[in-house]
Amino acid sequence: MVRSVKVLTAFVLALMTVLGASLVIMECLGWNALRGPVSRVVTASTGRAFSIQGDLDVDLGFTPRISADKVQLANPSWVDPDQPMLRVRRVEIDIHLPDLLRGRVVLPRVLLDHPETALVRRADGEASWDFGGEDKSGGTTPPRIRELIVTEGRLRLDDAVRKIELRAGVSSTNRLDAPLAEQLRVEADGRYNRQPFHLVANGGSLFNLLQNDTRYPVALDVRAGATHLTLDGTVGTAAEGQALDARLSISGPDTADLYGLLGVVLPNSPPYAVKVHLRRDGDTFHVDELSGRVGDSDLAGKMRFNTGGERLHMTADLRSRRLDFDDLGALIGAPPATDKGETASETQKNQASALARDQRLLPDSTLQVDRLRAMDADVRYRATSVNANAMPLKDVDFDVHLKNGVLRLTPASLSFPQGSAELRLTLDGTQTPPATELDLRLKKIRMDDLTPRLDGQAALSGMLDGRVQMTGRGNSVRAFAAHADGRVGLAMGGGRMSHLVVELVGLDVAEALGVLISKDEPVAIRCAAGALDLRDGQLQTRSLLVDTSDSLITVSGNVNLATERMDMKVSTASKGPSVFSVQTPVTLRGPLREPNVGIEAKGLAARGLAAVALGAVLTPLGAMLAFVDPGLAEDSDCAARLRQAGAGVQPASSPSAPAKKSAP
Repeated sequence: MVRSVKVLTAFVLALMTVLGASLVIMECLGWNALRGPVSRVVTASTGRAFSIQGDLDVDLGFTPRISADKVQLANPSWVDPDQPMLRVRRVEIDIHLPDLLRGRVVLPRVLLDHPETALVRRADGEASWDFGGEDKSGGTTPPRIRELIVTEGRLRLDDAVRKIELRAGVSSTNRLDAPLAEQLRVEADGRYNRQPFHLVANGGSLFNLLQNDTRYPVALDVRAGATHLTLDGTVGTAAEGQALDARLSISGPDTADLYGLLGVVLPNSPPYAVKVHLRRDGDTFHVDELSGRVGDSDLAGKMRFNTGGERLHMTADLRSRRLDFDDLGALIGAPPATDKGETASETQKNQASALARDQRLLPDSTLQVDRLRAMDADVRYRATSVNANAMPLKDVDFDVHLKNGVLRLTPASLSFPQGSAELRLTLDGTQTPPATELDLRLKKIRMDDLTPRLDGQAALSGMLDGRVQMTGRGNSVRAFAAHADGRVGLAMGGGRMSHLVVELVGLDVAEALGVLISKDEPVAIRCAAGALDLRDGQLQTRSLLVDTSDSLITVSGNVNLATERMDMKVSTASKGPSVFSVQTPVTLRGPLREPNVGIEAKGLAARGLAAVALGAVLTPLGAMLAFVDPGLAEDSDCAARLRQAGAGVQPASSPSAPAKKSAP
């Protein structure tokens, strides 16, 4: 539009330059003699071939009228030469001479008969409407058009960046008493992201657009695939300091799809529907009174979009009264819950089905790194109530900062009835593939709140502290995890296991572990701790032990994050003679999504070997406690208790027969 204004300005000024000296001559010889000079001036001004192939005429008077037939402005050379940027059957322009003598171009009337416009943008970002070398100083004042009449206009847009192909019809009239839909109407059909695209835009008479005391009405209805956008409002003059004031409604299957339509970088989401009050003031779009739903979560707040810098900058303050926790999974490309009553798009349902079919947990949705480089953002989000099924979260609070292609989460805080989890994350989108660092800390989380309950009693109780550090590169969560490095530390001081553990793991497995528990006598956990190393996607246990009142349980093995399969062994060493003094290791093998729990088929455990190796197993625990929390290493007696437990393990004996099963 800016370029079209400049072309029109150059065209008018070129005519005015030669008009005064040529009036008499042209009346005698004919105005067509000026077609060549005018074409050369406009061509030099725009850098594009300009021609008037039909008649050129001027009706002299107090308000002269310039008319030209078969006017054409070329596209750049890389566009099909049969698609000029602008082709008009007839142009009529009225010029107000008193304003022209004052140095202002005022056009009381402009008529465009059968205008055809072709706009093209390649995948590398080069656009046919970018003329290059233009004066950015603002020295050229655009003409004021009081009346614009367009008859049977056509617009063609092929945008490989936004993935939009459309063909539009444009018409306008200046009957102020006509309905809005008849004063200015643009109707377009095409494809957006390979999906059907339809647009209807209506505006008031353009005669009112430049009137200082009149707000110009606009209405917009856009359907791009399953995304639906409507806008109803007014446009004012620049002098009012508020160019746009409208109500905007948007709904669709995924907020990330709005990038192509609006140029705004938003994360993936479940299906959404929101309404806002949209205002534009200078370079800033104000999005106020935001309300609606994203997935099964409500959403409210406000946003600001500043277009005056090198990149679009978004600030947002968003909140939910009640967050459905699985809706957050879409932020990392994971589908939300797809059970009955849950909100998910067809694409997300298919993704969930594929993950279940392949027995995978980690999503492989590709991160659009180029979008991270297109915009800066500062976002605050808070949810005061959380629906997380068996996880009793109280609230969620996080800040997101995106600058120069680097995204930082600083931090995401999840609060439990007792304890909290904090996640700090940095994703560097300037690298290919992007580099990610994450640091997750669990602080004094009560296990009673996280494990199943029966008859009011939790299967497992105690206070859990933990920390996970991971670094890696990949353009999806799965690709990142498959080659990540890092470490994991877990510690739980005190607690107990109830008889519900037996019902959860099965009688044979519980007997093999030596943790058969009666309903009246839960097994006390003196301490539990684990240290694991992550190398190139392989999570290997260094130390993972549970010290109960009568036995020491050790876990060894690894988890392959690339294949999402585990191979773990759980062994028990008794502290004294008991009916369970001979135990068989329990195995956990297969996909992380649904591992197989069984009993080691090779025979009974050699407790003596476990005792010999215990010193090596216990060694990393001190460093692990400091890694989880320096205060935990100083104040906790967990490591000391584990060493006491190792000293109390009985030497191995050669069993003559397996232990008999005993009921709890």
